[in-house]
Amino acid sequence: MHNSMISTNYWSFYVPIYFNIIIKIFSKYVFYLRDMIRYGASRKTQSDQEIKSMSEQLTEIIVNEVVQIYLPSTNIKRTVEWYKNVFGFQVIWEQESAANLKLKHGPFLFIKKTSIKQPVQFEADEEVSPVVSFQTSDLNLLHEKLKSEKYQVGEINQHGEGINGSYKDFYITDPDGNLIEVSSYPDLNLEQFRGY
Repeated sequence: MHNSMISTNYWSFYVPIYFNIIIKIFSKYVFYLRDMIRYGASRKTQSDQEIKSMSEQLTEIIVNEVVQIYLPSTNIKRTVEWYKNVFGFQVIWEQESAANLKLKHGPFLFIKKTSIKQPVQFEADEEVSPVVSFQTSDLNLLHEKLKSEKYQVGEINQHGEGINGSYKDFYITDPDGNLIEVSSYPDLNLEQFRGY
């Protein structure tokens, strides 16, 4: 009887103590794991941001501007005259096999001689699309001017509503069949889209 009372007293006294100790240890372990996971996630996010930032900086340093567009031509002299007359390009230099032209803004236009016509354009959704697009400050005026000078120009198209108004364009082909888009491109008036 006495031993039974001791055993009962022992368990009734020590079991809650042991239980509380176990609970405290378990709680500390859970909190420790939680903090480690949070720290790891925080470090991963920070590391990802650092890598992204470095990548953006490298991209800005390594690749930051389109400097030249290449177009084929079977007759350099004829093509140079065409781009001077139609778009007002200045000749940087000209040879029999190639020429380099420039507008006030934008990339150089490099004309390279080819033995046969190889028009630069592509087809998508059953439509022929240009690779090169020039912006004009007065689309209607330029369109009328080119038509009056007997250049083969397409009709003016209007597409939706941009931030600064609708997008309008027309197509024209150079002497070698390179399809050129001429556009008003109003969204280029936004400073963040201009490189100058």
